[in-house]
Amino acid sequence: MGTLLTSPNRSVVFSVDGLESTNHLYRREVKWKTLVRNIKTFTSSGGYATQDFLVFKHNEHQIDEAKEYAKEIGIKELSLKSPFGVEDEKTKTYIPNPAIDKDGNITHWLEKAEMFKNSEFSEDVMSYEERAAIALTKTDIALREAKAGIVESVYTKDHDYLQDTTIDCIVLKGDINSPSIKREVFLNPNGDVAPCCYLGFITDPHYPTNDLRTRELLKPFNELNLNHSKLEDIFSVFDKKIADNWKKTHLEGRSLTCTLTCGKRQTNAADKKNLIRSQLNIS
Repeated sequence: MGTLLTSPNRSVVFSVDGLESTNHLYRREVKWKTLVRNIKTFTSSGGYATQDFLVFKHNEHQIDEAKEYAKEIGIKELSLKSPFGVEDEKTKTYIPNPAIDKDGNITHWLEKAEMFKNSEFSEDVMSYEERAAIALTKTDIALREAKAGIVESVYTKDHDYLQDTTIDCIVLKGDINSPSIKREVFLNPNGDVAPCCYLGFITDPHYPTNDLRTRELLKPFNELNLNHSKLEDIFSVFDKKIADNWKKTHLEGRSLTCTLTCGKRQTNAADKKNLIRSQLNIS
């Protein structure tokens, strides 16, 4: 791969969130020495490597050191990004998330970095104890349902306030001639193809998602696998099942992931404020 992917628009993105002491707090089960070996092998053979760094409260103090280390191992660009899941756009609050081990114990919390905190947002109204209780209950239910093979196609009204958006797809906006605007496709080790990293794990029945409807829509997954289908045919499935549904509602088949990631709201600021207030039952 290093001999083929040698330029900014033909490159590999390594998602590394911190240094050896912090990367595993979000990238669970990643072995640091193996990770570094793989990056060095790629870059030493001519590969153009970039790094995405999700910044949390637990790793933002390492940014400068991480930038220097990235240069040492051959990474050309490093992008700092604010992670999803630690803020609620609807309620304008920050949401600390507990990390839970295989035995159901909370090991640490994933919290919003100070550098990305929005002045419009308030601290989470729940105590850590309350949020931990909810998270552990959801985890217990999810584990039991996974063992029982229960995968329901569920849509909740939690995202109705986003129905007034149009999809401004990040991937389709890519420009193959511009290094800073990249097109992409997501390929996992099993040969499954997804339109982008945001839908990258949609074919994994054990991976938690709030977009089970899209997961059901894309079945059978062998249509998205390079061992069974040609890439051109896979792209046709994406056109039919994803892009062609963007003007529909979520209930009619529009991907909730597309809305949450690339939805461009059409309402003005006043309408948006009133919409949020109505969702919270605030008069």
